[in-house]
Amino acid sequence: MSELNPEHIEPSEPSGEQERPVWRMYAGRSEQSGMFSDFFGHPTLVRMNGYHGEIIQVELIEDPEGPYWGWLGTNEDVPSLIQPHEIQYIIQFAYGPQRAEDTGIGRTVRLMAREVQPDDPDNSFMGV
Repeated sequence: MSELNPEHIEPSEPSGEQERPVWRMYAGRSEQSGMFSDFFGHPTLVRMNGYHGEIIQVELIEDPEGPYWGWLGTNEDVPSLIQPHEIQYIIQFAYGPQRAEDTGIGRTVRLMAREVQPDDPDNSFMGV
């Protein structure tokens, strides 16, 4: 496996389909819906965003059917503006994400998220 960046790793298991990037981030979890929220590359940023519950390490995978919506800037390696509902994602753009995509500055990504357990053998991200 190549050297790891704490916010972006490549999938460790090859598959028959095109491999998709995997990002590890920290997030909170809604007590009501169980959905993750407040995705950031460092746990302090999750807390600074106003989340007061347990901070969880998550793995995000690009998935066209995923329940999360995010933005991947043209010159960025990590998605941002991640939301669990499309309308929450859309309202982050003054003229909508499609207009931003049309300018060539990035693209919308659909994401799947799962909690990463501290004892996960592939968990090389817990050094923060």
